[in-house]
Amino acid sequence: MSWGVGFSSKCKRLNKLGVHPLVLSNASPETLAVEAKNWSDEAHRFLKLCVNAGNKEAYYTLGMIRFYCLQSRGSGASLMAKEAIKSHASALYSLALIQFNGSGGLKDAKDLRVGVALCARAAFLGHVDALRELGHCLQEQRMKIEELKACLSEGLEMTPSSSGIYWTRLVWF
Repeated sequence: MSWGVGFSSKCKRLNKLGVHPLVLSNASPETLAVEAKNWSDEAHRFLKLCVNAGNKEAYYTLGMIRFYCLQSRGSGASLMAKEAIKSHASALYSLALIQFNGSGGLKDAKDLRVGVALCARAAFLGHVDALRELGHCLQEQRMKIEELKACLSEGLEMTPSSSGIYWTRLVWF
């Protein structure tokens, strides 16, 4: 009879621990992954709790979901930009693709310079797809070689403390 009471109080403590900011801030990408068929208000609330706890993967994941799935481009890109500024390689690459495609605004609002710089930074941080995308930029000659070199150089010099058109450009989201 006391086993049931003890078990119940332990479950309450375990549940409280599960939503503790320290636990949420360290939740792994696997914990944050939600398949589209399982998306729910509860999953959205959980991701928001993780974001509020400062989980960098949650910023990126929720940003991607909002941008591409919930059609909330502004808030989605803003979440990704917060992590890109902290050198999150996948967030940098995703924002580079948004710049290449112009999907953050009007289609004529593409900004290849910003896209290349973001892509270069992501590639420098080890993002293989970003490196491949830079290869496509060279192969397809999307811009002049001199301009591409300048963008690559500026992208590699990007740090959270640096300022310039690239970080400023992320703010427009």
